[in-house]
Amino acid sequence: MNEAKGEAAYGAYANMELFYGRTPWYYKGDRQNGEFWVDMNETNTRWIEGGAYVGYYGLNNSGSPFYSETTPNYFYARSYGPETYAEFDYPGIGPAYGAWYGLYIAEQGVANGNWCVQWAWDPSPTACYNAFPKKSEQLQTGLEYVTTPGTGAEFNGRSVGWTEWNNWTWHEGWYGAYAKAHVRYDGSPLCIVAPAPGYTYGSVAFSDPGC
Repeated sequence: MNEAKGEAAYGAYANMELFYGRTPWYYKGDRQNGEFWVDMNETNTRWIEGGAYVGYYGLNNSGSPFYSETTPNYFYARSYGPETYAEFDYPGIGPAYGAWYGLYIAEQGVANGNWCVQWAWDPSPTACYNAFPKKSEQLQTGLEYVTTPGTGAEFNGRSVGWTEWNNWTWHEGWYGAYAKAHVRYDGSPLCIVAPAPGYTYGSVAFSDPGC
């Protein structure tokens, strides 16, 4: 993943692209996400995230188990702390491989702790959550996975982030006076390259298995 820490950010945006994904043990609950998230505290218990996953979620709208071995599906989620996780999924709806898609997680022009999730193609926010801190000092993007190396899982893509500074202007790359981007590597078999080839800090290319 690629991570930025620094001064207050009042919003984040990411263009994301998946090249391919396969989660063979989807029926056992395995899952792989291409996502970005905004952390609200240093203990990583308060956050909002979104992107696309390949694998298992749970139940679809009719109450039947929903699985996806190779098809990406959109999602967003939030957590206020332990045992407060809530997720919204789009069973059967997701990005085509090789197509960019965008997501905003941001306050709406006022620093009041009301953060909204908005897909780039929507004219208004999809969901808003109150009672979060008025700023974030940690933005992250990359690959999150729940699977094991021996399953034959594959997943690769890239993400390019923008940040909204505390003067309400948007800036490409999570790097500068307001943020210092670096790679956070959570272990084999992942391959993390940041910045992504051809992009600046705030971008990441990721793959599973490794390079």
